[in-house]
Amino acid sequence: MKKISLILSIILLSSFCLCTEKNSNDLFEYSDSTVFMVTVGENKVPIELRAKINDSFTTLFKNTDKNEIKSTYYSENHEIIYIEYDRSLPAAEGGVSVADLKLKLIWANSYFNPHVIIVPGDLTENGTYADIFYKDGSIESTFLNNEHVDKVKNSNKTIVIDFQRTENPATIEKYNNTYIIEGNSLIELDKAESMFIIALLS
Repeated sequence: MKKISLILSIILLSSFCLCTEKNSNDLFEYSDSTVFMVTVGENKVPIELRAKINDSFTTLFKNTDKNEIKSTYYSENHEIIYIEYDRSLPAAEGGVSVADLKLKLIWANSYFNPHVIIVPGDLTENGTYADIFYKDGSIESTFLNNEHVDKVKNSNKTIVIDFQRTENPATIEKYNNTYIIEGNSLIELDKAESMFIIALLS
């Protein structure tokens, strides 16, 4: 009888530990808030997301996961982030998600693994005007010809983040060095973008 009681106690204790571990690691997954707390040094900093945290966890992953996104961002092999997007996409249909990601990546440069962030602007036949945000906080607006754009996007040192308005729900897909953030509406793009931020900074 004592042995049975001991075995039951061990099973219950193990189950409790497993539940506690899951809850402590994934507690923010079940939050109905849009505020995501990020650890900066010894401080907790609130980051306002465009989607509720628990809504963002409905995002589908293809060929990647949260851990890979984070490890890619912090890898010393990647020094450049290139943000690709449809320049004609209205703000109300997803353009605002692109702007939000850009601002959060620039903010993260001051506290986490800094990158050179390239945000292309209007396209021409020969290339694109781009804003380049350097690791030291300086900004440069310059023209990149098509050859330079291709070299940057295809470089092993570059993480390409490609925003796409598609027929799919909120999805993050990896293809080579490119993370595709997609959705079929502003709401779905906001979910995917918020999930990408959570993956980077959690």
